[in-house]
Amino acid sequence: VTRLEQYHQIRRHLSGNRGRISHPIIGDTTHGCATTNREWKERGLPGERLCLHLATMELTLDANDVKQISCPLASDLVELLHRELPDVLERAADVLKEEGIVIPPQ
Repeated sequence: VTRLEQYHQIRRHLSGNRGRISHPIIGDTTHGCATTNREWKERGLPGERLCLHLATMELTLDANDVKQISCPLASDLVELLHRELPDVLERAADVLKEEGIVIPPQ
């Protein structure tokens, strides 16, 4: 499975097609909801931007070599979260911290 196929699978499974969980990714013009995407674009979501982020990943190279990789949330998404969903950030703070996901204060 190629990297592009995995990316596509995540988007498709979240979209709700064929009995999936029905939580499409904001900004996904292929599998998302056009009405929701339009709303978020009006709220300041940058064009051609998916609200999808891989924050941490663990790679097991062999039994003695496990790599932990993390990537901070992009500044445009941080700004959008602070502006549009500050209560969600506040409620999620403990879980995000446990997972090693740092959301910089505004």
